[in-house]
Amino acid sequence: EKEKHTHTVLNVQNTLASLYGQQGRHEEELSLRRKNYPLLKLIEGANSQNALISANNLGLCLHQRGRHAAAREALREPLADARRTFGEDHSITLNLRETTADATSGLGGEANLRETIAIYEDLVTRSRR
Repeated sequence: EKEKHTHTVLNVQNTLASLYGQQGRHEEELSLRRKNYPLLKLIEGANSQNALISANNLGLCLHQRGRHAAAREALREPLADARRTFGEDHSITLNLRETTADATSGLGGEANLRETIAIYEDLVTRSRR
């Protein structure tokens, strides 16, 4: 019963974070996303789909706020977890890779641009399978 309540709270907080983002209340959105991911990871495990989606939401939120290095770092471990758990072609892994690529491109510089292009070229190939 308590676990069910906790999941409900986390789902409501995730929705609230999205609504905050839509309203331009970005720091409140980021605060909730920073709380949700570790809790989901703790409750469901680092490899759960909900935890990995939450990690992607956190990375996306950081990237959209111009915090590209923080976004990339926040996605590093979840991306490795998704690859181990679901493989390279799973939608969660692909989404995490896309968000990582976007954050990498936001860092600027030729090397980061080349890395971003390589990721997107691979994503295009995988999406055609």
